Amino acid sequence: AKAYQFFLCHAKVDAGVFARWMKMELVTSEGVKREVFLDADNLESLDQLLSFVAADVETLVVLGSRAIFFRPWCIGEMTTANNCGVNSIMLALPGIHMLDAQSIEQFDTLVPDLDCLLDNGLRMDAIRKAMTVFSEKPTIEVPMDISNAGAAELAAMLVRGVTRGVVVAAGGSEVPPKTA
Repeated sequence: AKAYQFFLCHAKVDAGVFARWMKMELVTSEGVKREVFLDADNLESLDQLLSFVAADVETLVVLGSRAIFFRPWCIGEMTTANNCGVNSIMLALPGIHMLDAQSIEQFDTLVPDLDCLLDNGLRMDAIRKAMTVFSEKPTIEVPMDISNAGAAELAAMLVRGVTRGVVVAAGGSEVPPKTA
């Protein structure tokens, strides 16, 4: 078994507090038998980050905030998970803007500081492919007014392996996704 049952991929600037809350919910959830990776607790060196995702993570949980697609190390985590076949799920937080095809094509100009990823062996075509996958992946929508019960249900859904598009209601119940 892999060392980390879950890895919380997040942009600290707008999802750091939510990441901490999700870790607290996950580690107390029935069915979580291994570690939950949160960089503030588990990361000792950025040099090891992508290798952790590749080899030691069962499920990458992307906390999809407004900044997630613009933080190089978050992009690296998603790309590595995609390259290595790591299970992944996107929690769509309020304010997220999914990337469109044009943004993905121009990704290296939208996110100019990707050199740290290229220096770690990731290729631009793999980054674009991963951003396409994560932009099109079914999500679990997280409401702005999520309650403690809602966060606990969200953690339970992750443990159960829910990966289809659903919405977690503020009170914690699962409701069908909105259709356009």
